[in-house]
Amino acid sequence: MSLTAKQRLFLTIAIPFGAQLVHFIWGKASLLGLDGKEVTSLNNEKCVGIPELQGCEDAYVLEDRGLAYLACTPISSRLDWIPAMLKYNATALPVSSDNYFALLDLTTNSYQTLKIIAPSIVSDNLYLHGLDIHREKGSDLLTLFAISHRPPQDRETAAQEGANSVIEIFETTVGGKELKWVQTVEHELVRTPNSVAATGPRSFYFTNDHRRKVHWSRTFEMLYMEPSDIIYCDATSTTSDCKVAVDSVVYPNGLDLSPNGLLYSSSSAEPKISVWEIQSGDNSLVLADTIEIPYLMDNVHIAPDGTLFVPTFPKALELINLVKRATVDSQPTSAVEIYKVSTETGEKQFYGNKYKVERAFADDGSKVSGTTTSAPFKNKLLLTGVLAREVTICEIA
Repeated sequence: MSLTAKQRLFLTIAIPFGAQLVHFIWGKASLLGLDGKEVTSLNNEKCVGIPELQGCEDAYVLEDRGLAYLACTPISSRLDWIPAMLKYNATALPVSSDNYFALLDLTTNSYQTLKIIAPSIVSDNLYLHGLDIHREKGSDLLTLFAISHRPPQDRETAAQEGANSVIEIFETTVGGKELKWVQTVEHELVRTPNSVAATGPRSFYFTNDHRRKVHWSRTFEMLYMEPSDIIYCDATSTTSDCKVAVDSVVYPNGLDLSPNGLLYSSSSAEPKISVWEIQSGDNSLVLADTIEIPYLMDNVHIAPDGTLFVPTFPKALELINLVKRATVDSQPTSAVEIYKVSTETGEKQFYGNKYKVERAFADDGSKVSGTTTSAPFKNKLLLTGVLAREVTICEIA
């Protein structure tokens, strides 16, 4: 039977479109871990848990001192207040924040909670997310930058307004027991901050993981996400100067500055790490390279030798289920795979492969679950999570 001209035209359009649609759906399914692949364990045999430290979204390791600084939140508060994941139950939060910074000794696994010296408007409204530390070479003075998602003054309006997020700046000394508040960075560009990367004692970059604090479109972000941005701030004066360093970045999440001066950002919507060159004139960012990673990611951490570690969600829907169904007493598990990125020095470099991307750790969620940070320390990884019931330290081969 011969086809009419209209039928041939329809097939000419429909077949390529259908192929593209199948490719799109399969790509999304693989990215979300719906391709049937199992998570095979790797380096999860020698792990130690610290159950007293819960809900620690991010961490910073001082390699030469064997110390880690963590931004932690009791699970009871995390369950009600995670703006990045549309948890806006601000009325259930305590009147004064129960969030805290912990100092962890990575050689003894002992820890202490740091005393915060700050005005009550800071300490009472401290709801922690990402953090970073700046340290001048040879100095014991540390400047800590912390993202804080303050609830709105009228907590009843949180679901409509979102968080009043800021970046808090503190100072301490290596191993000190106190954090002294220095400055609060408030700016219209501090919309949905997720991760912060210090470049000086009063300068930093941070990611806005979403373009808008609250919007109906965020319900459908698994299908499409409105690109956001990475911001640069100079807080040397009382009035902070912030500007867009690069725009149109899809779900920028983790951010870290490498020893060679390049800035690395991960995406929670695209399977790639972006490598940025900092422009000396205006501190804008220019894309220098991208690194393909199999799954969606969270925080980026770079070892002193430049090796990068990033946690991924091989079963991303498990993480979504964890966030939705977790309670104070129990929660579903979420598998994790940590990827290690280093410079390719083997034969593959001659075929155009600049980076060596390999698994460094993997668990199906039965031992380690919902990891959002994988900070390296010698032959170990410090694993923490926004809803993790404990901090875990694992030896890796």
